[in-house]
Amino acid sequence: AIARGTLAVLPAGKKKAQKVAVGDDSGVLNVIYMKKGEVQSEWKSGELGREISCVVLQAGKDKLFVGCGQAIHGFTRKGKEFVKIKTNLTETIHHLFVDENMIWTGGEYIMNIYDQCKDFGFAMIKDRINAMTCAPIAPGDVLSTALACQDKCLRVYAGEKPFHELAVEG
Repeated sequence: AIARGTLAVLPAGKKKAQKVAVGDDSGVLNVIYMKKGEVQSEWKSGELGREISCVVLQAGKDKLFVGCGQAIHGFTRKGKEFVKIKTNLTETIHHLFVDENMIWTGGEYIMNIYDQCKDFGFAMIKDRINAMTCAPIAPGDVLSTALACQDKCLRVYAGEKPFHELAVEG
């Protein structure tokens, strides 16, 4: 089976074949493409130990990052695992965002930030995190984290400090 948020479309390569990365419940990342109407496998990772809960592309690059239980795995476009981070998280990683040397993770109620694979900060969120992204919102060098929460609030964090909260209808 495949969970929500475990599919990423890679940028078109030299051969113009569009490749898609899919993480599954057996803990395998599979990169596939179409050739003459048939699905072809470009590469598969080994079993990563837990089910894959999220797959993202590094911002502006073609490196894949995978949330797998409480660990983060990074893969090149060719399938070589170049980083594995065993976090000290208690929650499963459901959301990931990667920009240069910074990695943001979101569990059910906790948002963590890592800089060069080391803890940079964290925040306990008031309600369940439904979606997460990062953007240059608050002043400073580090991207802000925008969280959509179960209580119909959008919360923006500058690092680990709350920057803005907005209640939305519906």
